[in-house]
Amino acid sequence: MKIFRKTIKYAFLILVATFFATFCFSIKTVYAFSPILTITAFNTDYHFYKYETTLYNGRRYLNDVDGVIEKIYLDTIVRPTNSTIKFNPSNYDNPFTITKSSNGYCIDKEKLKTDVFLALNERKSKVNCKKVELTAEISESDNKKLTTIRGEFSTNYGNSITARKHNVFLATKSINGIILNSGETFSFNKVVGERNEKNGYQNAKIILNGEYVDGIGGGVCQVSTTLYNALLLSNLKITEKHAHTLQVSYVAPSFDAMVSGSNLDLKFLNDTNSPIYITGKANGNTLSFKVYGEKNDYDIKRVSKINEKIAPSPCEYVESDTLFLGEQSILQYEKEGIKSQGVLEYYKDGKKIKEIIIRKDYYKPVRAKILVGNKQKVDDIEEIEKQVDKIDSIR
Repeated sequence: MKIFRKTIKYAFLILVATFFATFCFSIKTVYAFSPILTITAFNTDYHFYKYETTLYNGRRYLNDVDGVIEKIYLDTIVRPTNSTIKFNPSNYDNPFTITKSSNGYCIDKEKLKTDVFLALNERKSKVNCKKVELTAEISESDNKKLTTIRGEFSTNYGNSITARKHNVFLATKSINGIILNSGETFSFNKVVGERNEKNGYQNAKIILNGEYVDGIGGGVCQVSTTLYNALLLSNLKITEKHAHTLQVSYVAPSFDAMVSGSNLDLKFLNDTNSPIYITGKANGNTLSFKVYGEKNDYDIKRVSKINEKIAPSPCEYVESDTLFLGEQSILQYEKEGIKSQGVLEYYKDGKKIKEIIIRKDYYKPVRAKILVGNKQKVDDIEEIEKQVDKIDSIR
């Protein structure tokens, strides 16, 4: 009986010892495979185990801590979104759509590195990342400042013939929607292209060698002139322009800009720090251009000054066999010649800051031309023939 009891006792002791050893081993195993540190970054947990750390000189370090933090940073960063500009030149009065910006955020990498070291050595098992706000580089208000109207100008061409109106529309369409980046130069001839039948241009009056003659592309100079004045009011640097030999009716003297072929051009430089946007519209009556960009420093006024008027030569009479004797038709109206200058006045807060003479011009006078008929009427011819017959019969 005593032997049986001893056997039971030893068996129980062995069972308890086995259970205790198994329990201790399990605790050790669980501890070995449980994270000793959890980093929480914006609702995302990153777990780290003892084998991922190193004990050195009594201090514990997370292996490759810089690489770990960089991975967490890249995993969780929400980058800011910049405001953008969408240019829609078909909407002449409101051509811009500007998106809103949004800020982002990321972890504070330097603080996280310090917190990880402290947690591992102060037996803290959790670290929460500090959020750092990332501000968008370009805001909606920034882009609005880059899309203000610097200058605008309009001329009228409602009385033009159909072909001239067509040419005005075609050239304006080529310019509408131009974006010129900082430091770039605009060339009218390059943008509009050759004015010929192949490109759709038609025959209308042009000024050539001091006379009004028919030519392909008549009316295009009104487009270049209207744009030129919008550019002047925009305070942009004009690098090439040319005056007509004769004064034009659609703009004041010394504010025209003639273009011809590939040699005589209208050019300007974008000497601002941001893009220049141009919209143009030709509706059959009014031709208009608007120039957008960063806000103009000045309000600019154009002043045309006539210094001298030159009378035209006496009227020229040209015989015509398309008109009868005694009939007349005006072929060309007379026009005074002038010497003029163009002046720009610069204002700021309503106060005139400066005045600059930008050019001086001479426009030739035009003498009138009148067709005088030399064609005889049929009745006059018959009467003359009767008189001749009468004289012949007397002889």
